Amino acid sequence: MNNTTEALNIKKLIQDNNYDEALSKTKKALDVAQRELGDNHPDLVQYLDLLAEIHKANGNPRGAKRFTKKL
Repeated sequence: MNNTTEALNIKKLIQDNNYDEALSKTKKALDVAQRELGDNHPDLVQYLDLLAEIHKANGNPRGAKRFTKKL
């Protein structure tokens, strides 16, 4: 699955309030991307954005802030 499709699927999970599954899929995608691209690759930003979005949507702005600081 390509990054764009994966991100869209995760956004759909967020819209459906399925935060646990969205969080799990995002963390897995981030881990894979880090292994393939390295820890400082610019494409990792999309996964950090998704993690922040999940935490905000789930009522955890402090958790979201942790990921936006990495951007």
